[in-house]
Amino acid sequence: MGEHAGLGALIVQHETDHLDGVLYLDRVELRSLSTMEQVVKRWGPAGAAATAEQLGFPMP
Repeated sequence: MGEHAGLGALIVQHETDHLDGVLYLDRVELRSLSTMEQVVKRWGPAGAAATAEQLGFPMP
């Protein structure tokens, strides 16, 4: 398969993991995951409507 570095290496590893039945959560460091409470504390309680408005997308 050759050697890869950087983003290319991450992509190859991710796709190889699919073939091996390995999920992202099998590899992630648990301390790097955030709770919803932590996300709201850091980024605010913006929901889909507020986010769509900030990005200029129409909501149905």
